[in-house]
Amino acid sequence: AALSGTLAVKESNSYKVEFFNLLPGETRELTITHPDLYLRKELLLEATRTNGVGPALTRPIVAPDVPADLSSLPRLKTPMPEIRSTPYTDVWTGEKTLIIAALNTNPSLPVRYYGTISVYLFGDLAYTYEYDVEIPAGDFSFRRLYDIPQLFPSQGAIAKFDLTAECTVYAGYAGIPTELIKEPVTRNYTTDFVIQRVVYPDPAPPTASQENAYLTFQSNSPFTLEVANSTKNWNGTLYYSTDLETWSVWDGAAPLSSSVDNKLYLSGARNTRITGNNQNYRWVLTGSNIECTGNIVNLLDWETVASGNHPSMASSCYAHLFRDCAALVSAPALPATTLASACYLSMFRGCAALASPPALPATTLADSCYHSMFRGCAALASAPALPATTLAEYCYISMFRDCTALASAPALPATTLADSCYHSMFYGCIALASPPALPAITLADYCYYEMFKGCASLKISSMPTGVYQYAWRIPTSGAGVTATGWNMNMLSGIGETPTSDPSIDTTYYVENPPIV
Repeated sequence: AALSGTLAVKESNSYKVEFFNLLPGETRELTITHPDLYLRKELLLEATRTNGVGPALTRPIVAPDVPADLSSLPRLKTPMPEIRSTPYTDVWTGEKTLIIAALNTNPSLPVRYYGTISVYLFGDLAYTYEYDVEIPAGDFSFRRLYDIPQLFPSQGAIAKFDLTAECTVYAGYAGIPTELIKEPVTRNYTTDFVIQRVVYPDPAPPTASQENAYLTFQSNSPFTLEVANSTKNWNGTLYYSTDLETWSVWDGAAPLSSSVDNKLYLSGARNTRITGNNQNYRWVLTGSNIECTGNIVNLLDWETVASGNHPSMASSCYAHLFRDCAALVSAPALPATTLASACYLSMFRGCAALASPPALPATTLADSCYHSMFRGCAALASAPALPATTLAEYCYISMFRDCTALASAPALPATTLADSCYHSMFYGCIALASPPALPAITLADYCYYEMFKGCASLKISSMPTGVYQYAWRIPTSGAGVTATGWNMNMLSGIGETPTSDPSIDTTYYVENPPIV
């Protein structure tokens, strides 16, 4: 009888063939020898024939009815992983995290898991994180998707996340081009940060006896403080007081007025974010000569600060906070050494009366952490020390852009750069006459892009003549390694220059000693 039959998908990742027109007592069994039908363009099959008389005969055959385009076959779904969430405490630091991990339940195939994890604190969204993890075939272990930090000591949080699982074969695997071989499957999960949720009492404001637990605004005349969109944009609680005796919860809906002696106090509890990445969340100060003193971190959680610890910051924590506050003449302390992405983005942007910056002690930076932080601060005459040696993408982009009174740059000691790290850092600083030394040997994409563009007081010569007696070189010493766009328009529009795009390993000369 001719070999004929129908191909049908079974529940598992295999196929069966049913034959017709068999002789009495004859059976035929067809077995696919490859573990997954989609992994080959041609299928190696085995046919075993038993006629009930002689021994069974087995021979390999190639099924003639398997289509060349495998997309016409029924697509099997990607198996979902086993999800495990495990609380973990670091034995050295005591810091707690929730580890979310996935186990590939079909390790004979490669799998990709991706999605978004959202962490909620007291019902409010604290932050989100996108993950994308590849697990190769043959991996029988749990792979971490994300480690969720505990936001406050002994405090619970809820993580909600979606997970899409898909099997993808890459070029060179089983001899075929890259292609998706199974139907992706998405599921949603919810997990507590701790095994058992804890009920917490309402946070308490500081008392008069608790010094340095608040932020102070003061002036020599009455002033008001309000939120630009009249909305509570912080994710915990803020308190305000005019006498340090009576504290009230501020919901952001109405402006706050200073006391009879022109003072206003703010303190916070269980916040990880005060504003967010939207300039409409900024605070508006109306008045004149307003000083802001104290530790800004007290807006997050004053009790954590009082205990000697540092509250965690969510991304964009203080972004745009004092943006365009023309009446602000002094800034609060910013002591954090562990930063979050965009945490200080545009924080003092447009504060035209701010003459002195706060100290910035962090040595390890985060993406866009100082992005446009002092941009447009026309009265800023000096820059804070920048001790960071571990940079991040866009960390200093436009940090001092259009600071027209800034005459000298801070030292930039980092020797390992990140993409666009110093992008437009001093753009439009027309009083800047002393450039920083640039010691990094291996450059990064667009690291110095438009760094000094428009610095009209900065003058550079290719020769040591006249007033140009101080050597300035990229890098300061050694043989530099370039990157894409590293020098593009770096010196465009400065007072005097032989080129807009300086060359690597070339010594130029400036009027003032480079800042080191």
